[in-house]
Amino acid sequence: MPIVILNRLPIVIVDFKEWLDEKAEEVYIILPEHREKEFRENGYKNIFTVQNFKNDFELLSILSNIDNNHKITSIIAIDEIDIERAGFFREYFKIDGQKYYSAKIFRDKIWMKTFLKSKGIRVPDYSKVESIEDVKAFAELYGYPIILKPHNGMGSIGLKKINNSTDLENINIKNLNLVESFINTQNMYSVEGLVVDNEIVFSAVNRYSKNMLDYINGKGESIIETVHPDEIIFSRLKEFNNKIINNIPNEAGAYAFHTEIFHTIDDELVLCETASRAGGARIVELVRQSYGINLEEAVVKIQTGIWNKDNLVIADKPNIFTATYLLSKKAGKIKSIPQSIPFDWVTEYQPRAKVGDEIPELSVGSDLASFIISGKTKTDLWINIRKLAMYIQKEVTYEKIN
Repeated sequence: MPIVILNRLPIVIVDFKEWLDEKAEEVYIILPEHREKEFRENGYKNIFTVQNFKNDFELLSILSNIDNNHKITSIIAIDEIDIERAGFFREYFKIDGQKYYSAKIFRDKIWMKTFLKSKGIRVPDYSKVESIEDVKAFAELYGYPIILKPHNGMGSIGLKKINNSTDLENINIKNLNLVESFINTQNMYSVEGLVVDNEIVFSAVNRYSKNMLDYINGKGESIIETVHPDEIIFSRLKEFNNKIINNIPNEAGAYAFHTEIFHTIDDELVLCETASRAGGARIVELVRQSYGINLEEAVVKIQTGIWNKDNLVIADKPNIFTATYLLSKKAGKIKSIPQSIPFDWVTEYQPRAKVGDEIPELSVGSDLASFIISGKTKTDLWINIRKLAMYIQKEVTYEKIN
């Protein structure tokens, strides 16, 4: 019985074949046309491609053809932009799993905040906006700074901080239809985890070293550090997240979650947003190295019946201290960038550019490279982070574009 995967990601990021090998003949994968070659070269069969992966009608046509020949039993989607429509397709074809309403709450930030606020979860002051006048009215009511973002954006893409009315005059709010009050924070955290049969079976906490607004504006690097359960903040964040996840309906037999939480200067916890998928920024690999579980693999295997709850072997505490180090792009032509890193405590290095590449202003803030760093203790980890930062400062160089 067919298992259908909706996937736009490169095979280096996610390789379903190694997770679904025992069900290989039942797996159908729908890809953008430009991904077909790499997946065929890696032994994938039953590949369908679409010219425009964002076109729901193209996907629906392929799904209908598959379902007419063999009833689809499962639709797998692990990337954020596919979560909502996968829920719709499950309803359309009467397939078990997360449905549209649940996916919409997790995906649409206006729905999310409205729903969770009604359940007693603290969220920033917010409003849907359709014009610059709506934004001005919100700012007059709640004051500056404010945050503008798309209601269904991915990560920090499109996020804008408006400090005053002068800033607002220079902003094009097209596609920025959600406004929020800016939250003054001590730290930003994320809680990653896994739900199986409506039970949260695993949670991990990460701390962000830098406001993501600074990172997307090209201000250096961002560090995402695993928080040890012995830290007092760990249990507070876990409890806060549990209330969020347990309040959102979800029919999925298994799903990962990624919840971003503000820890305010007044020592309160405020929801930034949550999602029914694993975190980006190499967080999946960070969790795997720390706790021994690949969240995306677990979701896929449980949803397809290969695993059940009894197959999960997860450490109670991280085996090592780990952090993801994200290096932001800067405008210019890359003069030098390492091909490899000479430290054994850098357990993963993924450069996303090469010597000679020209980085335009529009790309500033996206990742030039990502690293995963380890240490036996928190002190060791931060010593290694500083060593890597010094190394990068010398080895990654730019020159001006003529």
